Amino acid sequence: MISIPINNTDVFLEESDKSLQINNIHESYFDGVWEALTDKFPGYRIDFCFKDVALPLDKLSKINARIIDDCVNMNLKPEDYNASDSNHVNLLTDEDFDEFANLYDSLETDDMFWTSELIKKRADIWRIFIIKTNGKISDYITLKVPFKDAKLNDLFYGEIFTIRANTPDNQKTLIDATAKCTFENGKREVIYMVDYDDTQSRDIALMAGFKEVGFYKGYTAVIPPRG
Repeated sequence: MISIPINNTDVFLEESDKSLQINNIHESYFDGVWEALTDKFPGYRIDFCFKDVALPLDKLSKINARIIDDCVNMNLKPEDYNASDSNHVNLLTDEDFDEFANLYDSLETDDMFWTSELIKKRADIWRIFIIKTNGKISDYITLKVPFKDAKLNDLFYGEIFTIRANTPDNQKTLIDATAKCTFENGKREVIYMVDYDDTQSRDIALMAGFKEVGFYKGYTAVIPPRG
C-alpha cells in the first residue's frame, strides 16, 4: 500500500485489488479529493475511516457510501486490569496452526486483509490464544502486537483483532490471556474495537477493566467508472 497526497489528504492505494483508503478526511477537503479520485481512479473501491472526528455525513450520502464498521474504541491499562483465571487458554502452536487457519478463514469475512496466510507470514507481530473442546479448537482470540520487529517495538500497545467465543466465560478468559501477554511484554495498553451493537462484548470488556474512549466508523463506496 502506497500513500498519495491529494488536496492536503493522504490517500492510500492498494493497486493489487484496486482499492483506496482515506483516514479522517476533513469535510472541507472532501469535494476536491473526490473529484480528483473520480478522474484518476474510476471504478476503484474506496474506504473512508473515521476515528473520533466529525463525520461528513451529507457528502458520504451523496456518493452512496455505505457504513461497514460502527465500533466503540475501548482500551485497558495495567492499573485498571481486573485479572481472572485463564488457565484453560493456550497459546497457539505451529502444530495447531492449520486447524486454526481453517477455522479462522471460514469464520472471518471474505474481505479480511489479515488472512491466516498473512498472519503466518508475520507471526512475529501476532499472538493467538485458543480454547479446545473435545480436542478441537473451539474458541480463539488474535492479538496483534510487535514483539521482535525492531522498527515496531516502540509501540506501547497490543490490539485485540478478532475474537470468537462460544460462551461469555470463554470470551472473558480469552481477553484475560491477551491482557496478561500484553502487559508481561512491557506494553502499556490493550486496544479493542467492539461493534457498537455488541453489548455483551462491551459488558465483558468493561468487567475486565476496559474503558470506552471513542468511536470508529468505516464507510465504503465505489468511484464511478468512466462513461
